Amino acid sequence: MKTIHFITVSALILFCGNVLAETSGEVIIVDELNFYEWKQDPVRIIDAKLSGEGILTVKVEYGGGETFHIFKIVATKVILESSSPQLRLLLSHDNNGDNSQERIDDYVNFNLQPLFTTFSINGEILLYIVGQNRLVIESKGLLK
Repeated sequence: MKTIHFITVSALILFCGNVLAETSGEVIIVDELNFYEWKQDPVRIIDAKLSGEGILTVKVEYGGGETFHIFKIVATKVILESSSPQLRLLLSHDNNGDNSQERIDDYVNFNLQPLFTTFSINGEILLYIVGQNRLVIESKGLLK
């Protein structure tokens, strides 16, 4: 009986905490025509950094506080060629109907390495991340 009570209390702590968004998100590749069809609830991209291992860390700001939020990166199958390959990404945000106005600042990580491998990208890349605002990240010689 005590064990069941302990598990119930642990579950309540896990689900009632302040973790209301994923700390890592899914990366999806779509056709150009389907790029803007993904859920785009309000989110502001504050900053983003790309590590040498292909991990994209995005600092976001959004309204919420009542339900779990889901973030995804959506990429097109189109790589723009110039002096550095250019890839356009959409930050998809699903607030699950959370209309709370509390301002949330959070970090979400995305593993872009499989995406870079799919497109045979190594070395330099220019990322255009689209949310409610646009952010350009230039990564020169970082990708391994």
